[in-house]
Amino acid sequence: YGVCLYKSPTGKFYAFKTAENGLIEQHELSDDGSGRIKGTKVRSFSVGSQTEGCVADDENRNVYMAEEGKAGVGAIWKYSAEPNGGDTRTKVDDSNGHLNKDVEGVTIYHTSDGKGYLIASSQGASEFDVYDRLSPQSYKFTFKVSGTSSTDGIDVANVNFGGSFPQGLFLAHSGGASFKGVPWQAIASAGGLTIDTSWNPRGGGGLTPTPTGSSIQGDLDKDGDADIFDYNILTTNFGSTNCGNIADIDGNCKVDIFDYNIL
Repeated sequence: YGVCLYKSPTGKFYAFKTAENGLIEQHELSDDGSGRIKGTKVRSFSVGSQTEGCVADDENRNVYMAEEGKAGVGAIWKYSAEPNGGDTRTKVDDSNGHLNKDVEGVTIYHTSDGKGYLIASSQGASEFDVYDRLSPQSYKFTFKVSGTSSTDGIDVANVNFGGSFPQGLFLAHSGGASFKGVPWQAIASAGGLTIDTSWNPRGGGGLTPTPTGSSIQGDLDKDGDADIFDYNILTTNFGSTNCGNIADIDGNCKVDIFDYNIL
């Protein structure tokens, strides 16, 4: 139903799979010996009801689950992202608070000092709610994106994309297969939030550009970099079984989680 990835400080990679019945599975990702990725289930737990959106906080070893609340109260729950984390959880907020069910996508804005923000999509109100990334994860503010409705997935990045997005980008799904991008500085100014383009999502050192050239795996739009715009192409084509699809990075005639992992 939904998938998010987690890189543990141990160096291991994991995928969380959400489900309509609220059952979450955690799979360790590894090389199967033939150059392909295999998943080994290492944990399962129940959120309680239908859950789609999730996001992992690698540095703090947490994973957030968005319980939609179709038949009750929607909520965002924080769990340990480690495979031995069990089912202990902390509630960030629910639809009796600032959220409006269905609670859908969740994403994290990182800053170089280890702080940042957790952002959630309140689909029922076509709103986006912002919380501190670190405990006690206080509510910051709510914003809307003009022309956006029925939002499922969202994402945010702090880096300089140039053009209209020199201080970061917030990306929101809207309706069928369309996406809308908002300059992070517009959101930050409205809510009194931090703007920090210095945190490197690729880890280590400063923001060194990826070498240019169309041979970069995952560079779907051939602009010399594998970035959020390539992610947009992949999500638009996700699930396609047409051989030769631009987003079929591994060439298995299906745009799936393995292509997402490469990107």
